[in-house]
Amino acid sequence: MAERPAILLLQNGVLGSLAEARSVLQTARPDIDPTFMIGLTTHGVTRIAGDRFGVFHAGPGHTHIGLALDQQRSAAAEHLLDTLAAAWACLDTTVLPPEQIHSSAILKLAINACLNPTVALIGCTNGGLVASEHGRRLVTQLAAELLPVLAHETAAAPVPASASPKALADIVMGIAARTKSNRNSMLVDVQAGRQTEIDYINAYFVQRGRELGISMPTHELIADMVRLRTALSEQQK
Repeated sequence: MAERPAILLLQNGVLGSLAEARSVLQTARPDIDPTFMIGLTTHGVTRIAGDRFGVFHAGPGHTHIGLALDQQRSAAAEHLLDTLAAAWACLDTTVLPPEQIHSSAILKLAINACLNPTVALIGCTNGGLVASEHGRRLVTQLAAELLPVLAHETAAAPVPASASPKALADIVMGIAARTKSNRNSMLVDVQAGRQTEIDYINAYFVQRGRELGISMPTHELIADMVRLRTALSEQQK
């Protein structure tokens, strides 16, 4: 690994994995000075059954990439960002300033926290969430608990979703409707008995809430339910 590597993180729950990656590298490779970047996409995809590498584009979206907060610009990072923005033009890719990419990542994480574990526990595609008013009520409750953390984290680059629980719930329900055939990654992992991203999504917000003095009981309950569902699936293998 180079002395000043450029590292781009793209997975769900990217802010939690960013903190973890920084910690691991500081311990394992104190001799290097990495520049971290984060990225996210709102494109909906689902795997094709029986095809290990096959995916179906379930819904169009956009892709954002940029330097993580508190990172110094480097030649390697700038080159990687410019290269990916050009190569991923078909994915509607935009390079954002650190404050904006952080706000976008927090918003994406909030959407995932409302959508992914809910359908994973119910055992349905994203569209199942919009089939009943019960789905909207649950999403609105999750959104209400997220709002104080969301407002704090996006203060430098506010997002419209932080205006009210309804504003965030409307975004979540709109995405669920547009990607109604999508079996999101947490649902797939739960059904396969694999570890999920719950510790980097809802549990991340629970931990951040504790740091800010904000209680998030519904998210804590959802996280424990997903962990229990995963444990049961593992036992049934």
